[in-house]
Amino acid sequence: GEKSCGWSEGISCSVCQKVIKQPTVVAPLCQTSQGMTGLQNMPDGSYSITDMGTCQDTHVILPAMIDGELVTGLFSYSLYGDIVSVELLDNITHISGHTDELHSPFEGLDQLEQIIVSPENKVFFSQDGILYSKETGKILFIPRNLRGDIVIADTVKGQLEAYFTEQTQVTSITLPSGLTELSMMQFLGCSN
Repeated sequence: GEKSCGWSEGISCSVCQKVIKQPTVVAPLCQTSQGMTGLQNMPDGSYSITDMGTCQDTHVILPAMIDGELVTGLFSYSLYGDIVSVELLDNITHISGHTDELHSPFEGLDQLEQIIVSPENKVFFSQDGILYSKETGKILFIPRNLRGDIVIADTVKGQLEAYFTEQTQVTSITLPSGLTELSMMQFLGCSN
């Protein structure tokens, strides 16, 4: 039969045999995107992804390990190419520039349709392809090529700070009941 990747005792992949330091990572290591590069620059000694390296995946699953070391961060401008989706496992706890779209690792990904976050991630979550902060409940990033019917998470309250400009593939947006302020400028160029 065909081999499938799985965990043995929660610390190593039974197919690729790579060992991790943090057993809560959801996806097996050999199913994550390979070839990315990183730097050991996080305060706890872990790595941040700094470059796509040789990875040419369009559906990127951020790796849990680089060079045998735990990855917990995603550096500004580290992602590029024709990426359609990015998946963050529970190990990603820091995204450089996540509050500043001009320095976000997702900026410039014109084909990006969705960001998917593991439910076990303690810092971020996603809904309908949009990246949110678990701490504040606010939208952190809206993919440029978002598609379909979108429901903004109920965690967004008060003023909508995100912009859905030029979202030509979005067919509808359902706003949360706790939203009290928004501007038509936030939907400029949306054709639907």
